[in-house]
Amino acid sequence: MNLHGRSVLAAALHLILLAVWIGSIAHRGTAGRDFYQVLGVPRDAGEADIKRAFRKLALRMHPDKNPDDRLAEQKFKELSTAYEVLSDNERRRVYDTYGEEGLRAQAAGPAGGGGGFFEPFDLFEQFGFGMPGGRTGRRRRQAHSEGDLPPGPELVLDFPVRLEDLYNGAVHEVAHRRQVRCAAWFRSCEHACNTCGGRGIRIVTRQLGPGFVQQIQSTCDVCGGRGRVAQEPCAACPHGQFETQERVLMVDVERGAAEHTRIPFEGEGDEGEHHAAGTVVLVLRSLPHRRFWRGAPGTDGAAHLHHNVSITLAEALGGFERNITHLDGRAVRVARTRGHITRAGDVLVLRGEGMSAAGVRAGSSAGDLHVHLQVQMPRDGALSVSEMDALLRYLPKSGEGYAEVAPRTLFMGDAQEGAGRVAPSDVHQEL
Repeated sequence: MNLHGRSVLAAALHLILLAVWIGSIAHRGTAGRDFYQVLGVPRDAGEADIKRAFRKLALRMHPDKNPDDRLAEQKFKELSTAYEVLSDNERRRVYDTYGEEGLRAQAAGPAGGGGGFFEPFDLFEQFGFGMPGGRTGRRRRQAHSEGDLPPGPELVLDFPVRLEDLYNGAVHEVAHRRQVRCAAWFRSCEHACNTCGGRGIRIVTRQLGPGFVQQIQSTCDVCGGRGRVAQEPCAACPHGQFETQERVLMVDVERGAAEHTRIPFEGEGDEGEHHAAGTVVLVLRSLPHRRFWRGAPGTDGAAHLHHNVSITLAEALGGFERNITHLDGRAVRVARTRGHITRAGDVLVLRGEGMSAAGVRAGSSAGDLHVHLQVQMPRDGALSVSEMDALLRYLPKSGEGYAEVAPRTLFMGDAQEGAGRVAPSDVHQEL
């Protein structure tokens, strides 16, 4: 066989092997990880559905939100990879046809460029999110050549939260607008100061007399000590040195968080001409609740909850039962059995139904729920003369039939009292 024939045969064999390889990949389909399952979307999901699913899961699965999960970072990277593939029409087409092997082949080939996937936390940053502690903020500062600029001033803001959020824990998305330096500023719009040679200081030499010279070091008055000056105007930054950036701060209100708890977001403040981004601090402020109020925390950080309940005179004398809807939606039963007289101002205490300390898992030590009882008396004229006579006939006369009027604190764990939890469907009278 001549040289031309061998070349044709080799090319044919190459094409056959390539077809077999592609066929094996196509047969396997989406072998490997199921990116649709990772994002929790159907295979025909649109671009908006995929973006919405990633945004929701990214907030919940971010490693900063799951510090005790050793696999949190791995899960977050897998989530980011799934989004990066399915949000790109070309990569999604390759994945749907050939699975992950097809993506690897595409990345390794000349057309793929070996680009690989986005760094997952950069992807989170692109969505405009900031987490407490500033992981994304730190990454952003490191990405720019800001030199040794000190951080800017701390910005402290009140953040009002509901008592339900402090009792159960919650995550809030807070829109945040800040001033940032144009990304191209350091690269294209600044140059070393010609006056000080980029050192930020000037040395002035003065002749004091024959043989006497004085050198004075001072901050360069041209660059302000930075060593760099701006090139005005700068074509790379049409809005000037600074522009407005929209951010979303993920405010993680921890279960049992105390009033005035500070939640810092490092690197989420404004950038300035002479400083890098500072820290934004949100200070929790509890909003008044129409039914509950929170007492001062104890030495362990737990706090009691308080709640008012009004009962009638008949219930004070003959017993009562109430179901209180708690801050987590549960119905909690409070009762006094017949034969136990309730006095105005008595307090029923339900152990462990108050606020836990911050960082304590659910079911652990918590404060108590104090139910303050208020006795409603009948209005003038509500009882007829005969009804009043009948009532007075059975009430004890003054003397040993009456107790001290001081209110008492009654723990619902005592044998003579009734307390417990009931399903919401069992609620008879909600308080």
